[in-house]
Amino acid sequence: MPPEVQIRYDEEGLPPPTIQEQVVQIKRKEGSGASKKITDKEVIKLMEACTLNKTQRKKLWHIVAKEEGFFDVHRRTIEKKLWARGLRRAKSTKKLPR
Repeated sequence: MPPEVQIRYDEEGLPPPTIQEQVVQIKRKEGSGASKKITDKEVIKLMEACTLNKTQRKKLWHIVAKEEGFFDVHRRTIEKKLWARGLRRAKSTKKLPR
């Protein structure tokens, strides 16, 4: 709890604030303000590339992203964005033929 809130409660003779009151009084920071690594239009373009045909669907998403020119985007970022858009990868249960 911020010290100024505690001092105010002590000066007014009030009982200590509850957890809910403390949470309400905490000022939340805005985002860092950094630009997004990948925009929504780029995510849609990447989704189309990942679902283009059977060979593209078998490839890993970050490999398809590299082929599409997204060299500076981390693998996990790509996975999170595609997962948020509803694209899912099935876990393979068979060993693929060579």
